[in-house]
Amino acid sequence: MANISNKRWPIIQDILKREGIARQHLNSYDEFLERGLQSIIDEVMVQSHT
Repeated sequence: MANISNKRWPIIQDILKREGIARQHLNSYDEFLERGLQSIIDEVMVQSHT
């Protein structure tokens, strides 16, 4: 597990270097609003209909 984590850091550092921390947070939030929130709503709707 630690080996996988070590491989992710260069990727994360590259993203932060290119976009900056604020842009990365905004992109992450936008992604959540576009996909994550709808996924949660869909899951709740399915559970309420069963």
